[in-house]
Amino acid sequence: MMLIVAVLMLAFLIFVHELGHFIIARICGVKVEVFSIGFGKKLCFFKLFGTQFALSLIPLGGYVKLKGMDKEENEANEENEADDSYAQKSPFQKLWILFGGAFFNFLFAILVYFFLALSGEKVLLPIIGNLDKNALEAGLLKGDKILSINHEKIASFREIREIVARARGELVLEIERNHQILEKRLTPKIVAVISESNDPNEIIQYKIIGIKPDMQKMGVVSYSLIQAFKQALSRFKEGIVLIVDSLRRLITGSASVKELSGVVGIVGALSHANSLSMLLLFGAFLSINLGILNLLPIPALDGAQMLGVVFKNIFHIALPTPIQNALWLAGVGFLVFVMFLGLFNDLTRLL
Repeated sequence: MMLIVAVLMLAFLIFVHELGHFIIARICGVKVEVFSIGFGKKLCFFKLFGTQFALSLIPLGGYVKLKGMDKEENEANEENEADDSYAQKSPFQKLWILFGGAFFNFLFAILVYFFLALSGEKVLLPIIGNLDKNALEAGLLKGDKILSINHEKIASFREIREIVARARGELVLEIERNHQILEKRLTPKIVAVISESNDPNEIIQYKIIGIKPDMQKMGVVSYSLIQAFKQALSRFKEGIVLIVDSLRRLITGSASVKELSGVVGIVGALSHANSLSMLLLFGAFLSINLGILNLLPIPALDGAQMLGVVFKNIFHIALPTPIQNALWLAGVGFLVFVMFLGLFNDLTRLL
């Protein structure tokens, strides 16, 4: 059952992405000729308000076909000169339309994080399970519940890491111990470690206060509207940083391509979610991933098309159509290669 739900979730995220392009295009006055989930032969379709909505054979993505977009580079014709043609829109409108898919993916993730925080989120409570010398010297004890740091209220252990990471100098901790409220002060330690690439020149520094959570102390925390929005933005930012860092490590070679995962791995991970909230959290993270990947400057992706708009309309540099077509085919080939590499890795892990 969860496997079916996982497949539907993946299809829904693709739908969200294409819906972004569709809605922004309509807002900008561009006619959308086709809205398809999947590629290849159309399995079924219907027409509504001048747009053909289709479900296609290969469910590994989707697309929207905008009036005048394919013919933008050709000589003037009736379709290009129409008011509802993509070719007639300003550079800003074109960029906004191309960015619309990623924008909706990001918006979906933020909304998921927001409503989960608003409805109640299962979290590790800010209760100390273990501590080292730094925390002991500051007067902290096992079982202390941290209520606030530098007068910022704490609801979960994850928030402690966030506040410590951006804090400067000495921290003021308000804790609860044996039904008493106490105030403790300590200065975080700076810890330096070599990155996963094992490159001695690549050192990562982070702050610690020397405490670990009590893994048995779980609770459900509900946030106010403002707090929920802050939590949503915080989680969204964490997702962006994690994905961008993973891409950086893949590009620089500090991470193995064996870590790549394909559709089978993604669906498998989604299907292991043991609750609706876990499924939504994973779906939100995957939505951020989908948005970022589509913004990469790889031919056939939104990012490369946005780059093309910038170079053509702002710097007045345009590649000849044959070269554009060749780059597009190369981009498609690269994406197919990455897809099959991810699929190979998934199958290797299963066998």
